[in-house]
Amino acid sequence: MNTEIISTKDYSVFKTLKGNRIINQKNLRRIIASMRKKVHRSPIQVNERMEIIDGQHRLEARKELGLPVEYYISKGADLTTVQDLNTNTENWKIDDYLNSYIEKGLKDYIIYKQFLDAYKFNHRITMYLLTGDTRINEAIFKEGTFKIKDIQQASEIASKINLVGAYYDGYKRRTFCYAFVGCLKNKKFVFEEFLNKLSYQRSKLFDCARVDQYLEIIEEIYNYKRSAKDKIVLRNL
Repeated sequence: MNTEIISTKDYSVFKTLKGNRIINQKNLRRIIASMRKKVHRSPIQVNERMEIIDGQHRLEARKELGLPVEYYISKGADLTTVQDLNTNTENWKIDDYLNSYIEKGLKDYIIYKQFLDAYKFNHRITMYLLTGDTRINEAIFKEGTFKIKDIQQASEIASKINLVGAYYDGYKRRTFCYAFVGCLKNKKFVFEEFLNKLSYQRSKLFDCARVDQYLEIIEEIYNYKRSAKDKIVLRNL
């Protein structure tokens, strides 16, 4: 890495690295306000193509204030370098990684965003619905290796969970979603019958901390007025 510090007021020499996170306007305004009081020497990092590796917000702030930009060149630095830098400082959030991989054209991340916007579950539940695996976490997502298992099945399940929302406010809780997905995969469980029975037994469904507690409640609601031979067991899912 060349650590020579260079100064310029020609802002046009700097380029945006494809896949880098979007400028956060709130953060930018904070930096501008801080620089108006006192300008600290904090060079930005670029690669040999003058793509910004670290310091997007500082660059924009200096442009706004008409200040010279100090920078140094790190040859070979790329998007992975950006992500590594920001992982350590927790600057990058899950949405930053999502937008980054979308810009890079990764199909699974593009579909993920469409699903996220359509059904509005949080990231943890969205990852689970799209993979069927509770072990998938943000670390895997941030690596850029996230893969969707079955988008059609995930969409059908998400639609049904959202319909439950008409009768239960906690329908997007993680433990409920885990429990309810298990119910939907049970061939004896008829969703339409459950939804109908829930419509007049909604007071029975309340927030639970554990999956097995939800399964017990769902089982009770579903088996209401069913004969002994037709009752189904969900608690052992």
